[in-house]
Amino acid sequence: MAKRATEIRQVLGKNAGLLVVAAPLHDVGYAPALAATGFHPLDGARFFRDERGADERLARLVANHSFVLLSVIAPATQVRFH
Repeated sequence: MAKRATEIRQVLGKNAGLLVVAAPLHDVGYAPALAATGFHPLDGARFFRDERGADERLARLVANHSFVLLSVIAPATQVRFH
């Protein structure tokens, strides 16, 4: 993930640095010590926002990586994504 973020850095302009920082951090919510809800994107984002005082945009990138919204909605609505 971090390598890919670095590769597309030029396309992102002024926000590139934030993406490059967020990329290796996106799965930190899997750490057992951070697993408050059991939903790793949320746990990671809450850690950065609440414990580290991270930029709100960084917390949002961590919370919303990998189509996380679809992973919550799809099972609840029985929608199948192919």
